[in-house]
Amino acid sequence: MGIPLVAGREFTAADNRAGGRLAIVNESFARQFFGGRDPIGRQFGPANQPPNITIAGVVRDGKYADLQERSRPVF
Repeated sequence: MGIPLVAGREFTAADNRAGGRLAIVNESFARQFFGGRDPIGRQFGPANQPPNITIAGVVRDGKYADLQERSRPVF
């Protein structure tokens, strides 16, 4: 997608369900849910469930639907 990676790593061929669920999040997601703490290796998940998705990387905020939209948390 051409969105620069700013921390952590990208997905690799070795990443699969056997190794656990991984996500790459954007800077807005990291800021909203982790404040100033490093999000790499931290976990999150759906509401009312134990966290089960590990953050592998962080990318810059991007535009997803409209060039004038505000940045929003995305994983």
